[in-house]
Amino acid sequence: GLDSEDISVRSSDGDLIIGEVSTRHIVAKTSDGDIQTGTLSGDTITIETSDGDVHVRGLDSEDISVRSSDGDLIIGVVSTRRIVATTSDGDVRVADLSGNAELRTADGNLNLRRIDGDSVSAITSDGDIRVGSIRGRAVLRTADGSVFVEELATTTSTVHASDGIIDLSKVDGDVTVSGSDTDIHLDLRAPGGIKVTSSSGNIEIRAPQKWAADVYLRGDDVHVGSLFDLQEDFRNDSVVQGTINGGGKLLSVHASDGSVALRNK
Repeated sequence: GLDSEDISVRSSDGDLIIGEVSTRHIVAKTSDGDIQTGTLSGDTITIETSDGDVHVRGLDSEDISVRSSDGDLIIGVVSTRRIVATTSDGDVRVADLSGNAELRTADGNLNLRRIDGDSVSAITSDGDIRVGSIRGRAVLRTADGSVFVEELATTTSTVHASDGIIDLSKVDGDVTVSGSDTDIHLDLRAPGGIKVTSSSGNIEIRAPQKWAADVYLRGDDVHVGSLFDLQEDFRNDSVVQGTINGGGKLLSVHASDGSVALRNK
């Protein structure tokens, strides 16, 4: 590895290959080519290419910027106060991230294995978002695609998708979910404030039998699992309002053109 106060590696036309570096400030830039690095450690890290992919084994820094105008960003283990990783046309893949993050692509998928941060945003204009686990406050949004999360433990998070599917498992915390022309599936692990809306699509919520909540469910057709201890305040063909197991935080679900189902796990 290299040890110095500052490292700057630049190319106007070509690839950059950098090994392990530990320093105060690191800059790696190329106008036309790929960038590949080992583990980088420093106070600030800047990696930029105008036309190419970025492959980084690991990053350890207070402030990290990784950018490509046309290429994929593939990042291994990250420890940071804040990382911004953006590409205009390509996928963003992160294996393991601890810290606050802004992850964005204008045309591509976001694949995140494990994220742990107070503030995390993952946004794509055209693509899917797939997450292994998130712990912290998160914003997940795709304008044209689906969102899949295997585990979401949050204080408060927002998820939106258009023209796809939203599938969130092991949800723990307050979550707002919205979809346009989207089916929505939530698996709730612990009580939290949940608001789910879909302008065109079906909504299915699965919760433990002993789960306690105030509920407001509205859709073309509404179904509530028979094993829940539901006390109804109001019910007709399209609305169910009441409490489950004595009440708790509000579960509000509205499908403006679709069915709503609250099922036992």
